[in-house]
Amino acid sequence: MITILLALALLWPLVVVGWTLWIAYRTPPQQQGYFSALWLSAAWPALLLAYGGEAHWTIDGWMLGGEWSLNALSRPWLAFTALLWSLAALHAKGYFAAEQEKARSGGQEAQRRLLRLALLWPLTLLGNVLLIIAQDIASFYLGFALMTFAAYALVVHSGTEQARLGAKAYLMLAVVGEGLILGGFLWAAGEANTLTLQGVRESILEAEQGAWMATLLCLGFGVKAGVIGLHVWV
Repeated sequence: MITILLALALLWPLVVVGWTLWIAYRTPPQQQGYFSALWLSAAWPALLLAYGGEAHWTIDGWMLGGEWSLNALSRPWLAFTALLWSLAALHAKGYFAAEQEKARSGGQEAQRRLLRLALLWPLTLLGNVLLIIAQDIASFYLGFALMTFAAYALVVHSGTEQARLGAKAYLMLAVVGEGLILGGFLWAAGEANTLTLQGVRESILEAEQGAWMATLLCLGFGVKAGVIGLHVWV
């Protein structure tokens, strides 16, 4: 059962994206509802997964070998994340009500913005879910990169000069951050000959240059966290 929930948690956001594209193709823009019940449910399978119990999956055919798990650390974090995404989705339905009215009245800019949001919001969520359950470097980095670049559309959404400036700064810092994270991972993984996050943690603790590896990762993740000095995109 928990494996089915895992599949749903990862596939359901893609179903939401596919359904959104189908509706956009089949329905006139003036009649589209960008925040349907299906769209609102994108994070619900992940929320159920978090309460499904601890589990571990090894997927040999996935990239360099997938190691995914729900444990005492990742389960509460997944529950918090999925709940936050669910509440934010409900909030968005009301928050963008005026913009939906503009779209229904024929506003093409509003239509484009809402469609972009409706498509890339679930992809950002998918990246967030994957990086939480991933225990191998490749899966974690894939989830983190997907969340990073899909979130660009959320930052730039309003299309104002301030939003475009913020999104430009975000994208530039995100690319630098991704490079730092990748560098830290490869350095630590090569030192310990490992493909897992646990191996990276052990490598940082034991390696002679562990402090520098940790510095690269802290700076890279600090961009997304908006820590002081790397927060200007916010």
